[in-house]
Amino acid sequence: MPRSSRRPNLQGRLVRLHLLVLCGMTVLLVLVQTAQLYREARERLGERALTASRLVAQLPLVVQGAQAGTQNPALNVQVNRLREQAEADFIVVGNRAGIRLAHPLPERLGRPMEGATTPRRCPGRRW
Repeated sequence: MPRSSRRPNLQGRLVRLHLLVLCGMTVLLVLVQTAQLYREARERLGERALTASRLVAQLPLVVQGAQAGTQNPALNVQVNRLREQAEADFIVVGNRAGIRLAHPLPERLGRPMEGATTPRRCPGRRW
């Protein structure tokens, strides 16, 4: 028996249209939720970094080193030990002139800080 090429009836077309709309809405919802979770994760990470920087800034050895404005090997050792414990990529301590007093890469010690958040560009800010 030959098959006739019939167009789907109205009910079949409506079911397909509903499925298409449902799939589109699902994809949109997944994208919105992913973006929201990503933003929240970045905010939490930023808050964690800020908290760690405030704690490090209150350490007596850090305060003394920053006031003296000179490098201190003990300061660098303690800050890098804290960095490892906090599982942070970097903890950098600098003086008001923007000179690095503690840094995970020893060759960068004593050199000026770089980037958009140096003390000269953002005086009085925590970063």
